[in-house]
Amino acid sequence: MKYNDHGDDRYLYRGVRFVADFSSNVPHLPYDEALWHYLTNHREMIHRYPEPRSFGLETLLSSCLGVPRESILVTSGATEAIYLIAHLFQGARSSILEPTFSEYRHAAMVFGHTLVNELGALHWLCNPNNPTGQTYPHEELLQTVQSHPETIFVVDQSYHAFTPKEVLRPEEIVTLPNCLVIQSLTKSYAIPGLRLGYILANSELINELVALKMPWSVNALAIEAGHYLLDKKLPFSLSELLEERTRLVAQLERLRIMDIDPTDTHFFLAKLRHHQSQEVKDWLAHDHGILIRNASNFPTLTPYHIRIATQSPEQNDLLVEALSHLI
Repeated sequence: MKYNDHGDDRYLYRGVRFVADFSSNVPHLPYDEALWHYLTNHREMIHRYPEPRSFGLETLLSSCLGVPRESILVTSGATEAIYLIAHLFQGARSSILEPTFSEYRHAAMVFGHTLVNELGALHWLCNPNNPTGQTYPHEELLQTVQSHPETIFVVDQSYHAFTPKEVLRPEEIVTLPNCLVIQSLTKSYAIPGLRLGYILANSELINELVALKMPWSVNALAIEAGHYLLDKKLPFSLSELLEERTRLVAQLERLRIMDIDPTDTHFFLAKLRHHQSQEVKDWLAHDHGILIRNASNFPTLTPYHIRIATQSPEQNDLLVEALSHLI
């Protein structure tokens, strides 16, 4: 895997002025001026070390989620959480449900895991899944975890705020001895540049992760942003976002240039009928200033697959208008 095998890769198109970005699953919302003002007023923090471990933010999360602080570990985004878990189970037999986020596979390879097709000692899954947007039925997933105590389930719920479907709840997670759940404030509050997430698990597993965690991995401004944001509403309306997704999907389907898979969230996977994804991605970028995700590098997908994340109605209309030229 290369580091540019992700969305939001506008740095590959230097000199291009983008007017819409559908490549990242994080909605591109208007700047949160209140957050910017708040962090500016706390800018003196960049001259001090942050907490080696983010106890203050973990305590606040404990209060918000209704679980013990000892069951929470704040991380530098979901990605640090993924690599910490892979490190903890170094050399394990891992199973990964594909297609899914590439960092599970990469982290497993870095720490010497053996990838197997059957249920491994460590089982990675994303819920809702990236790139498909599909969510595992809650009771079925919970029963699977409970009925396989010999397997550690790593459940990445980074996109839980973007689906109306039920996912594993904090009070359930902390009682399960074989489950680690990754959450992402980065995505929920649309602040991917700040890198902020956390792991939920029983205290024994958290203690084992703490022993491996690098001190000061979460920067001071990210921690302060967490304190600010947890007291605020999410910066989007889920019902409005999903309603707009439905409208966008309907418009794209009318073009008859792609087949779109069902999804439980605002992003979705599509397969182009007559054009390869990289060709369309480059054409949209250079000719229209629009960025999409070439999904062909996800295992099990094809050179014709793309992923699109619903944005504002105005941006969505720009995408539909541009793609209409492929008819």
